[in-house]
Amino acid sequence: MFQKFVEHLRIGHKLAIMSIFFFLPIAVLLYLMVAGIQYDIRFSTLEVYGNTYQRPLEKLLADVQNHRFYKVTEANKSLGDLEQSIATSLQELQAIHDAIGVDLQFTPEGLDKRGRGGLVPERLAERWDAAKSAGDISAYDTVIADVQEMITHAGDTSNLILDPDLDSYYLMDMTLLALPQTQARLGDIMLAGANILGNPMGPAERVQMAVYAAQLQDSDIARVLGSAETALNEDQNFYGVSETLAKNLQPALDDYKQKNAIFLGMLGEIADPMLPQPSRDKFFEAGLAARQSAFDLWDTTAQELDILLGKRIDSYKSRRLISLVLAGISILVALTLTVLVGRSITRPVAQLDNYTDKVAHGDLTAVLAGRFSGELRDLAGNIKAMVDELKQRLGFSQGILDGITMPCVVVDQNRKLTFVNNQLLDLMRKGGSPEGFLGSELASFFPRNPRIAETILSCLSSETVVLDHEIQGQDMDGQPFDILLSVTPVYDLDNALLGVFAQFTVLTRIKEQEARLREQNTIISGAAERARSIAAAVIQAVEGLSAQVTQATEGAGRQKARSSETAAAMEQMNYTVLEVAKNAGSAAEQAESARERAQEGRSIVDQSVTAIGRVAELSEELRNNMAELSTEVSSIGRIMGVISDIADQTNLLALNAAIEAARAGEAGRGFAVVADEVRKLAEKTMVATQEVGSAIESIQNGAQRNEHSVVQAAEAVEEAKTLSGRSGEALAAIVSLVQSNTDQVRSIATAAEEQSTASDEINHAIDEINGISDETSQGMNGAAADVTALAEQARKLEVVIEELVATC
Repeated sequence: MFQKFVEHLRIGHKLAIMSIFFFLPIAVLLYLMVAGIQYDIRFSTLEVYGNTYQRPLEKLLADVQNHRFYKVTEANKSLGDLEQSIATSLQELQAIHDAIGVDLQFTPEGLDKRGRGGLVPERLAERWDAAKSAGDISAYDTVIADVQEMITHAGDTSNLILDPDLDSYYLMDMTLLALPQTQARLGDIMLAGANILGNPMGPAERVQMAVYAAQLQDSDIARVLGSAETALNEDQNFYGVSETLAKNLQPALDDYKQKNAIFLGMLGEIADPMLPQPSRDKFFEAGLAARQSAFDLWDTTAQELDILLGKRIDSYKSRRLISLVLAGISILVALTLTVLVGRSITRPVAQLDNYTDKVAHGDLTAVLAGRFSGELRDLAGNIKAMVDELKQRLGFSQGILDGITMPCVVVDQNRKLTFVNNQLLDLMRKGGSPEGFLGSELASFFPRNPRIAETILSCLSSETVVLDHEIQGQDMDGQPFDILLSVTPVYDLDNALLGVFAQFTVLTRIKEQEARLREQNTIISGAAERARSIAAAVIQAVEGLSAQVTQATEGAGRQKARSSETAAAMEQMNYTVLEVAKNAGSAAEQAESARERAQEGRSIVDQSVTAIGRVAELSEELRNNMAELSTEVSSIGRIMGVISDIADQTNLLALNAAIEAARAGEAGRGFAVVADEVRKLAEKTMVATQEVGSAIESIQNGAQRNEHSVVQAAEAVEEAKTLSGRSGEALAAIVSLVQSNTDQVRSIATAAEEQSTASDEINHAIDEINGISDETSQGMNGAAADVTALAEQARKLEVVIEELVATC
C-alpha cells in the first residue's frame, strides 16, 4: 500500500517526504536533548527551591533554640526580639510555601507518602505558639524536630541530596545536614551545660561532656571543614571558578572554626576534673557565639550554593540556547540544501516533463531547454535522441502517406479523422485543405455516404480487414461515383489499436465507359436484329414483286402505265440508300471513336498497375525499415543490460563501502550514510532499468508485429496489382469487341453503297423498259401493292438507322 502510494507521488513530494523522514529523527533527538537539558534545569531549579525553602527554616531553628535556651535557663534577656524574628520567619516560610510548596511536595499526598503528615507552616506556627506559652522543653523539642524534619523533606524533594557537582554537593551537605546538625548539637550541649555548671559534677556528667565534645569535633566540625575544603578544591572543575565562593566562604569558615574551637576548649575543661571549670556565663557566651558562627556559616554557604546553582542553570540555559540555535542553523542549512538539491532535480525533471508533454501532443518542433547534469544530462540526451529518431521515422511514415496518390483517410478510435489527403477531398468535392478536416467526426465527413462510414466503423470495432468493398455514393454536388473501399486496422508498437486506414479506388470513369459500351452494344444489336427482319421482309416483298413482274410480261400495257411511277419510286429508293450509306459511314466513325476511348481506358489501367507496383516497392522498403528498427531496439536492449550490470556493480560497491564504514566505526558513519544513499540510488537504477527493459521488449514485439503487418500490406498491394492487370485485360477485350462492331458497321456502309449502284442500274433498266411500258403496264398495277409494302419497310429501315446514328 505504502509503495503504491509512493509510486504515484511526484519527485518533489518524494523529496519532501524524504526530508521529513530525515528531519524527524533530528527533531526527536533535538527534543530529547532539549528535554534532557530542561530536565537538568528543572532539577537544579528544584535545588534552588529547596535552598530557598530552607532559609526561613534555618532561621527558625536558630531562633527557637535560642528562645528555648533563654526560657529554660531563665536568663535575664528580653525575648520580644526573638519572638518577632520567629514570627517574621514564619511569615516568610508561609509565603515561600505558597509559591513553591507544591513543587517541593509540601502537600498532604507528598507528606503522607513519606510519613511526614502535618509538616506545614500553619501547623508549625500552632506548635510554636503552644511551646511559647507552655515554656516546656518537650514542646520546644517538638517544634525543633518539626523544623529539622521540614529541612530534611525539602532536601529530599528538591534533589539537593542528589546534587551532581562536587562543589555544590558539599555545600549542600553543609547547609542541609552538617550545619543544622551542628546547631542542634550545640543547643543540646548548652542545655546540658546549664544543668551541670554551678552544681557538683560527677563522673557521669563529665563523660557526657566529653562525648558531646567528641561528637562536636568529629561529627560536626570536622565534617563541616572537610565539606568546605572539598567544595573549594572542586570549584574549578565545574562551570569555572566562582568569584565569590572562596572570598566569602573562607572568612565565615575561619570564624566558625575559631569560635567552635573556643567552645570545644571549654567542654574539655568541664570534662577534665583536673582543670578549672569555666564560669556559666562564659560557657553560655562561647556556646552562643559558636552557634551564631554556625548559622552565619550556613547563611554564607546557602548564598554561595545559590550562586553555584544559578551558574549551573545559566550554563544549562546557554547550552539549551546554543543547541537550539545550532539545531536551527543546521535545519535551516539542511532545508536550504534540500531545497537546492530538490530544485536541481525537480526543475530539470519539470523541463523534461514539459518537453516530453509537447512531443506527446504532437509538437515535434519543441526545444529541450535547461541545463542538466549527471544522470539527468544523460537522460536528457537520450530523450532528445529518441525524439530525433521518432521525428525521422514519423517523417518517413508521413512521407509515405503524402506519397499515396489514391484517396485515403485515417480514423482514430474516437471516430475522428487524423489524416486525409487532397485526392479524397477532390473525390468528395470538398473545399479547403486536409488540415481543416483533422479532428472531424467520420459521419460528418461523409454526410451523403453513410455506407462508407458504416464500413469503416465496422472495421474499427471488429478490428477486421475489408478489401475491395464496392460502394456507390454521391459527392457533395450530388454527382454519383463508384469506388472500391479497402480498410485495415492500424496498431502501435504495443499492438494497441490506434485506428483504421481506408483507401478508395475510384471506378467512376470505368463504370461510365462500361455502361456506355453496354448501351451502344445493346442498341447496335437491336438495330441489327431489326435490320435483319426488315431485310427479310424486303426479300419477301421483292419475291412478290418478281412474281408480279412475271405476270407483267403478259400485259405490257399495264407495265407502261406504271413504269414512270416505278422509275420515280426507284429514284426515291436510291436517295434513301445513299442516306443509309452516309449514316452508316458516320456510325463507323463513332465506333472508331469508342474504340479509341476504350484504348485510353486500358492505358489508364496500365498506369494504375504501374503505380500499385510502386506502392508494393515502397511497402517492401517499409518492411526492411521496420526490420532495421527491430535491430536498433535490440541494440538498445543490450545497452540497457550494460546499464543494469553497472547498477549491480554500483550496488555491490555501495554494500562494500557500507561494510568498510561500519568497520571504521564513528569515523565512517558519514561515509556509511553516503554509501547507503548510493546503494538506494543503484537499486532505483536497477528498477528503472528493468522497467525500461520491459518497455524496450514491448517495442521489439510491436516492431515485429508492424513488420508482419507491412508484409500483409505488401501482399494486399500485390493482389491489387493483379486485379488491375485483369481490369486491363477486360478493357482490351472491350477494345476488340468495339473494333469488331466498327468492322460490321463499315460492311453495312459498303453494302449500302453497292445497293445504291444497283439502284442506278435498275433505273437504267427501267429507262430501257419504258420502251415496252405499254406491254408491262398491266403487270405493274399488280406490283404496286408490293412496292408500297417495300417502301414501308424501307422507311422502317431508315428509322432504325437514324436511331443507330443517334446512339453512336
